[in-house]
Amino acid sequence: NSSPWEDILSRMANDNAAKQLSCSWGGGPPSSVAEQIFQQMAAQGQTFFNASGDDDAFVGSVPFPSDSPNIVQVGGTSLLTVGAGGAWSAEFVWNWGAGTGSSGGISTFYSIPSWQRSVSMSTNRGSLTFRNVPDVALTADNIFTISDNGRGGNSGGTSASAPLWAGFTALMNQYAANNGLPAVGFINPALYSVGQSSSAPFAFHDITSGNNITNRSSGRFSAVAGFDLCTGWGTPTAALIPALVSPGSQVTTYTITTSVSPPNTGFATGGSTYLAGSDVTITATPNFGYTFAGWTENGTVVSTSASYHFLASANRALVANFAKDTNVYTITVSASPATGGNVSGGGTFGAGSRFVFAAAKRKFSFVSWTENGVVVSTSSTYSFNLNRDRHLVANFAAKRARRR
Repeated sequence: NSSPWEDILSRMANDNAAKQLSCSWGGGPPSSVAEQIFQQMAAQGQTFFNASGDDDAFVGSVPFPSDSPNIVQVGGTSLLTVGAGGAWSAEFVWNWGAGTGSSGGISTFYSIPSWQRSVSMSTNRGSLTFRNVPDVALTADNIFTISDNGRGGNSGGTSASAPLWAGFTALMNQYAANNGLPAVGFINPALYSVGQSSSAPFAFHDITSGNNITNRSSGRFSAVAGFDLCTGWGTPTAALIPALVSPGSQVTTYTITTSVSPPNTGFATGGSTYLAGSDVTITATPNFGYTFAGWTENGTVVSTSASYHFLASANRALVANFAKDTNVYTITVSASPATGGNVSGGGTFGAGSRFVFAAAKRKFSFVSWTENGVVVSTSSTYSFNLNRDRHLVANFAAKRARRR
């Protein structure tokens, strides 16, 4: 753009039409003019989110505006979910290696802001006198985007994380407006207040795995519990919205416990402490020789699905019930090609240990057992625990004729 950077910032601030903005620009020394505009934005309740950078830990000076204390610096994470489109499962610092990852570090120009002074820097190798970045983080890995008149594709980097935070803040301000409350304004002071409160475990996903270390950064920096110089306080949960819109509001949580009956017949997962309204999934898995019989609560059946989904609205004690497997299962066996060999072991059986055999005919050799096109064994004698119907194919290959 032919216009100076400060002209564009000035228009954003003077229009004051958007309460949340994001940017992926950076480079060069601090600009006093731009910094004055950032101060204007913060004073009038605008939050300017800036990508922290994609070059791992900063060494030496931090390119402006990635260390400005008047805007929110956003680092990046890699996100895992429970299946496609599923709930949050885990996150770690975005780092592709070779110097590409979530940037963070210590300013050599800006002193530590007031809202950062009370943060412990004992384990994160941060500074007690200069500005530490980033403040927060969001997904920066394998982001599907649509741009350029509808063209889609995957992208990455903190240039994705910053606009995601701006979008999240837009939802926050929408929530405030719908409830007759003021916009959240410049959120950094409030973010640090929540991060150091008892609400932090519910308001943020604390990123404790990964690093942005390079061969020039002297071992800096690694993710640690609480604030760190890879992902700041971490990534937001839905609980951060009321925490910032209504500071000091009560955070309601519920405890979900799971157990198994009879003992040692299977196991149950998913029990934990959840924020009110959270989507909860508990899963029952039987040991071999048993089948799942249902989830009960206070003796009453509440679900017959091994994966039980519900919203956290009360403390609950749920029991996964299992029963002896008395089902009858069918094993079908075939050969491919049919002329390649003989197979045996098929039939109808109760649950238990079974095996099937394959014997190659002359001029053929055994290759593998497959089920639904997937190799399950390369041994001509395949043994397994039968707890479902099986459709097995013994695959043979013709031997090559020897040349004289």
